[in-house]
Amino acid sequence: MTDKKRHEYEVILTEYSSDWIPLYDETSETLAKSLAGVDFEIEAVGSRVVPELWSKPVLDIMIRVPDEARDQVDQVVTGMGLTRLNIEELGGRTFYRRWGADGNPDLHIHVVDEDQWRNSHERIFRDRLLENRDLALAYSHMKRWLLDLSGGDAKAYSRAKNEFIRCLDTILNDT
Repeated sequence: MTDKKRHEYEVILTEYSSDWIPLYDETSETLAKSLAGVDFEIEAVGSRVVPELWSKPVLDIMIRVPDEARDQVDQVVTGMGLTRLNIEELGGRTFYRRWGADGNPDLHIHVVDEDQWRNSHERIFRDRLLENRDLALAYSHMKRWLLDLSGGDAKAYSRAKNEFIRCLDTILNDT
């Protein structure tokens, strides 16, 4: 299913489950072994890691590596069955996706440099959700509502969700 485009799937949301942890452990262990000697950091980011939050059943992992290690990371990640997607608006980050047996994505890996890591919207927003249960529950409710409005269309859902996050960021950064 590697020929699918970015938004060619139907969005589904599931209740929080800790079933992402073994996938994260396995993926990060594979990356750590394959990148021995490379200065890198890795974290699970995205909605799936926030307790009580409804999310797509996709694990997002972000890895910070120096530029000179990007080719090595590319070989490792594509060797793990992920496909590199060129997404212009991601501003220099490298994005990989794995398609699950059900035809939907189940794993994303975002490869970033030091500056992108430090200023990562995904990491900052994840931390805000983990620190503020009310915000997490409101966001979860909004995601379910946006799913209903979009009818599961991935492009429409992603655009609306990203706009909502931008609005939240504006409010939270101004307070």
